[in-house]
Amino acid sequence: MPLERFPGKVALMTGATQGIGLATARRVGQEGGKVVISSRREENVKNAVLQLRSEGLEVSGIPCHQGKKDDRRKLIQFAFERYGGFDSVFINAAVSIHTGNLLTVTPDTLQKTFDLNVKQTFLFIQECVPLLEKRGSGSIVTTSTAGANDSGMAFLGKDIQLYMWSKFTLNGMCYNLSRDCFNRNVRLNAVLPGMIDTRFYHGGVDSNLRRRHLSLMGLEETDLGAR
Repeated sequence: MPLERFPGKVALMTGATQGIGLATARRVGQEGGKVVISSRREENVKNAVLQLRSEGLEVSGIPCHQGKKDDRRKLIQFAFERYGGFDSVFINAAVSIHTGNLLTVTPDTLQKTFDLNVKQTFLFIQECVPLLEKRGSGSIVTTSTAGANDSGMAFLGKDIQLYMWSKFTLNGMCYNLSRDCFNRNVRLNAVLPGMIDTRFYHGGVDSNLRRRHLSLMGLEETDLGAR
């Protein structure tokens, strides 16, 4: 018998039209949840909604740039208009716009990376907690990376150190903020995925190092599977 952990629950998601976000939206829908997906590009949202609905899932969507307060407000309002609110939030949108040595990072790139990956994520959490508390309870999940905390994984992403730095900061923020959320009956967690076969992953991890790492674990590229 298939699991059904989210019957009647509404999940609000950013960065949910491809990769980990899309797979998460699919799984929540398969387990009885109603899903509101979003990403920056309207075409991507439309395509993802059509794809998931064709699989018989309860899914709606709206474009949302997670780094823009007005877009987040529209996303929240959309969920209220469509479903009367939401029970969980999956914050998956992030940027990785620098490759190479950290000492070559420009102030503008540093600001853009930490603004979306940390600051705007915090502000979105801050905006959602009172709404979840009013609903009685809720859950917020952010996407980090195993490379931010695990030195055994970190070398794989040696070219995206700025991204991993921002995610390490995100982990610390969620750890500290989770206690304040808990006192308002809201769970806050950061998930730290390892190697998952997505376009983002292939764009930021050195292919030779990846293959060597997999070999040491007795795996091949095909063992990862598209997720």
